[in-house]
Amino acid sequence: MKLSATIVLSMAAISFAADSTSVSTPATVVAAPIVQVVPVCTLTVKTIPDSVQLVVGDSVLGVTPCTIVRTAGAVKIALKKKGFYQKTADLDLATGSNQNMTFELLAPATLVLSSTPSGASVILDGNPQGVTPITIGKVKPAAHTLVVSLSGYQTVTKSVEPKNSAIDTLTIALVPVASVKTATVDSIADKSKHGQTKKVGKILDAIAVGVFLVFSLAIVGIELAHN
Repeated sequence: MKLSATIVLSMAAISFAADSTSVSTPATVVAAPIVQVVPVCTLTVKTIPDSVQLVVGDSVLGVTPCTIVRTAGAVKIALKKKGFYQKTADLDLATGSNQNMTFELLAPATLVLSSTPSGASVILDGNPQGVTPITIGKVKPAAHTLVVSLSGYQTVTKSVEPKNSAIDTLTIALVPVASVKTATVDSIADKSKHGQTKKVGKILDAIAVGVFLVFSLAIVGIELAHN
């Protein structure tokens, strides 16, 4: 009996040990990484002419026409091409938008200037250029102030605005200062003559009125004498 009880107890211990080893360890839960979504937009840039570098900061992002994907928000772009003036633009790119933009780059113009008589000094935007006849290159297509002067002649100041990449020809006719003085003297003489004429007219009117009064008084005197 003791042997049987011992065997039963041993079997029970073995069964308990087996059951204990079969208990599974709880699985470790790993959190998924958080993915941050960056707001972007699409920007398509075209230029006149083509083949212009699209630059942001120090990086060339493409050559026009081109389409780029950019982080949304404010961005400053620069458009560069040899032989043309650089153009910049401040853009505000909206999230998820598809923006299409076209820009025109300006090329230098040429101003061909002459005067009558020649040899006149030329100043463009405050900078001396030389004497006429003269060709001024690399002039930006925009409004400029041109001053042409020559001793003995009236100075001419005028605004010029050459067209994009064009060659503009301009001739300035200078007026002698003597002509201006003569015209002024003639004008004064005309005014003086006109004033004298008006004075003579007034005197004649006064004389006519006096004669009329004298004649009227004479008639009245004659009538009184007859009465």
